[in-house]
Amino acid sequence: MPQARDGVTFAPPLAEGGFQRVYRVKERTRHGINFLLVALAGGFLFFNIAMFTRGRFRPTSLRELLSLLFLELAMPSLIVWLGSSYNKRVILHQESIEVVGWFYSRKLYFAEIRGRQTTRNSGPYGYPAHVFLPSDSQTRKLILPAFLCTDEYFRAWIKTIPKLPRKRH
Repeated sequence: MPQARDGVTFAPPLAEGGFQRVYRVKERTRHGINFLLVALAGGFLFFNIAMFTRGRFRPTSLRELLSLLFLELAMPSLIVWLGSSYNKRVILHQESIEVVGWFYSRKLYFAEIRGRQTTRNSGPYGYPAHVFLPSDSQTRKLILPAFLCTDEYFRAWIKTIPKLPRKRH
């Protein structure tokens, strides 16, 4: 796929006569976040290896062993979860919008969209994410990544979807 400016990819027309546009978080941001997460994972791994090889930590009870096992599984899981949130793709098809990630794939047809909201107000540091609310209350909403790079086509398209007020609790 040819890469366009700022993380927006334009796919060639599909055989069915449709099209698709792929939007992602800016490549530089993605690479920076991925680097920080790999560095965090490497530091965590180095710390654990250093603790075991120097004999500073030896679990003496089952509770300590389970705590260590939980930590050893929780930290990498957190790192992978954070990485997956910045590496999602938003694919705008002719009849639907789809969010695809490492562990997540969700598609919502345009006819099913009741309206849109934002996750928070945009301010000087705010990066709102769009949330699409489906017409059917049993269907889950579709949330786009917060730092998504878009083009004029996407911004014009999203303006056609009614903006719904957020409910105050």
